[in-house]
Amino acid sequence: MTYPNSRKKILVSAVINTLIALMVLGAFLYMFLRRSGGMLSSAGLSALKYFTTLSNIYDGIISAVLAVQLFGTASGRREGPSRAVFLIKHTAVAAVSVTFLVVILFLGPLYSYPAMFRGANLWLHLIVPVLSIIEFVVLEDYWYISFKQSFLCMLPVFVYGIFYLINILRNGTGRWPDPADFYGFTRWGLPAGMVIFAVIMIIGWAAGLALRARIWYNQRRKQQRMPVGGEDDKAQ
Repeated sequence: MTYPNSRKKILVSAVINTLIALMVLGAFLYMFLRRSGGMLSSAGLSALKYFTTLSNIYDGIISAVLAVQLFGTASGRREGPSRAVFLIKHTAVAAVSVTFLVVILFLGPLYSYPAMFRGANLWLHLIVPVLSIIEFVVLEDYWYISFKQSFLCMLPVFVYGIFYLINILRNGTGRWPDPADFYGFTRWGLPAGMVIFAVIMIIGWAAGLALRARIWYNQRRKQQRMPVGGEDDKAQ
């Protein structure tokens, strides 16, 4: 792997990834130990039923792993983050991008933006996703991401959607305050809900493509990245 990033840039990326992990941990502990995080969130382990919570935890865990590798890189103990960790980070940032975009485009107008950005949801719906996106776009260009690999960004929504729809098919949509369809995607009928999930999956893929745009640009402009599958990849 060709690794031209400066030590200062690596350290900044490591610190931001550490902060992302700590923010996610703090928001989850707030919900788990004290109370609900706001609209469309729950106290305790029931908070894990929401894509918001799961996508942020996913992002927080891989950010922590990446931070460890980046601190190791800055200290000279390794060449750079592993390809696998970087690709997982790509899907995680795409997942929290989906969370952010669904809140902005669907849930915010449906339930009101103040309700979506209250309590722990301020961190999980806004701060962590936006910080993750900015950090990835500006600082993370360690490996080249192919067009085919961008489809991996659909997996988080796909896996979550399967369990969400199975729950609705088994239990019905339910009624407030404890509906099975807590996001309200099937309020226009189950077929409409499935279409909405398909659209959200496409949003996840589009987010993945947008996130890789700068890496693709650098690859084309400077030819400083080796495509996945090269000899340097095997060395990892």
